[in-house]
Amino acid sequence: MGVYIVTGGANGIGRATADVLRHQGHRVISVDVEGGDITADLGTKEGRRRAIQKAYELCPEGIDGLACIAGIAFPIPANSTVLSVNYFGTVEIAEGLFELLRKKGGSCVVTTSGSLTWEKEMGAPGLAQLLTDCGDEERIARLVDSFPPNTEHNMYQTSKTALLRWARRHSVEWAVRGVRLNVIGPGCVDTRLSVKPADGGGNDSFHRTIPTHYGDLTIMEPEELGEVYAFVLSSRARGISGSAVWVDGGQESFYNTERLR
Repeated sequence: MGVYIVTGGANGIGRATADVLRHQGHRVISVDVEGGDITADLGTKEGRRRAIQKAYELCPEGIDGLACIAGIAFPIPANSTVLSVNYFGTVEIAEGLFELLRKKGGSCVVTTSGSLTWEKEMGAPGLAQLLTDCGDEERIARLVDSFPPNTEHNMYQTSKTALLRWARRHSVEWAVRGVRLNVIGPGCVDTRLSVKPADGGGNDSFHRTIPTHYGDLTIMEPEELGEVYAFVLSSRARGISGSAVWVDGGQESFYNTERLR
């Protein structure tokens, strides 16, 4: 059996992924701001350093997989907070644990979001590229915190687009060193990031513009995503590398029908 680390592992999709892996007999170490095996705020440099250090202490022989699922949406105190948690937190943890993955030929997957990576919807054109090309967290934080109020939704979209760009950019380099790097793009999932109306039909504001159904429902359960993460992390998915796996009921295709890459 393997050893896996799951960020955001105390809630939502992260917790469901950890549960699936444990049910399969694996050892799972969860990282979360509260309730994780490793307690760390991945929105801060100190929290990331703590998480990485503890991971090396707990898993000196390496890890079989890393699922970077921790993330925030809104409301949040500042635009920069979204980018610090969703983008910088994910990238720094993934890069920081690379050597543990390499020791066991492990796999890494990062969370993005299918329909929300549609770059024409970005409220700050070019910001996703700035994140991946510049990467200076402090300078970018000053920039986005100077934006007008109520732009955190655009920061969320931007962070997810940047994660997709980062993963695609580095997947070949990682693959030749024995580590698969992929992206999973969830659709609307019943977590604390989504708001279910009284009738249980899903995130109403979300589905006014994205007419997606999952069977007879308009929202997925975290356990459904947990199964997908566990599979992509496993050796059974050894041919999946540098890929974006959309688990969004067709949302990404809805927005990008003619885009072939």
